[in-house]
Amino acid sequence: MGLRDIGVEALFVARNLVNKFHISQAPFPLLSSASIETVSFWSDLSVDAVLLISRLAPDSERIVAAIKAAGVRLILKADSDGTLGYPLVPNYLRTLSWRAEPLRTFLRHAKWRFPVRRYVGMKIEQIEMADAVIVESPKARINILSILKQWKCEHLISKVRFVPNPVAPDVFALDAMIAKKKLVMAVGRWEDFGPKNTHVMVRSIIEFLQMRKDYQALIVGSGNEVINHILEKLDSDLLNRLSVLGAVDHSLLPESVTSPTKKWQFPIYNKHLAQICCSPCG
Repeated sequence: MGLRDIGVEALFVARNLVNKFHISQAPFPLLSSASIETVSFWSDLSVDAVLLISRLAPDSERIVAAIKAAGVRLILKADSDGTLGYPLVPNYLRTLSWRAEPLRTFLRHAKWRFPVRRYVGMKIEQIEMADAVIVESPKARINILSILKQWKCEHLISKVRFVPNPVAPDVFALDAMIAKKKLVMAVGRWEDFGPKNTHVMVRSIIEFLQMRKDYQALIVGSGNEVINHILEKLDSDLLNRLSVLGAVDHSLLPESVTSPTKKWQFPIYNKHLAQICCSPCG
């Protein structure tokens, strides 16, 4: 929508059904297709450029290759903290369990702790194919540059740009101040429990409430079923102080966002909050 605001024609393309994003009466064309990995799909669109949220993930490689083969300018949105592989280890590795998932945990640690280019090679190849790569924080960019230097890919450094996620000013503009409360809040697409670390988020809030009995907590976003399942065994005191609000319409976000004195968010959750305020991908 931001592109259209400045006079650029834009459309939204998704591999799966657009209905998944709960977009109603969108002010731009919506296109869903299972053929986005083909060169002909992108050639037939006749677009000047594509902004692809690839996260530099392996399952995006065919899409990236198809776009470039069609001769279309490509900008990749990394949507990442920049810890793509060795020598940088992402913080969430510590959330894995050696006892519960020994093989998966070993492979995850090997991917980031062993100096093997194969583990990070596909991500570097996507950067190589792209015309530009944008990341959401200065630290994420520094992390990616460190990895490029480690693997002797300094020629790609100029492609990586810092572009923060936009947040519409009216989301935070209120006519009157709302009384502050001792309330912590987490916002995100919690049904996507792998990338969003839903279990870790809930466990962190529970531990906080156990330490601070004068606080309440609010969880906002889709994925009620997953969260309520995690909360089933909580004692009544914690349940009385923890509310699961579910997905919230944009018009209802300002009060939820501005009322807490503290927002219970890891750095990556701040990004989700920005997305949920300005676009359907949060």
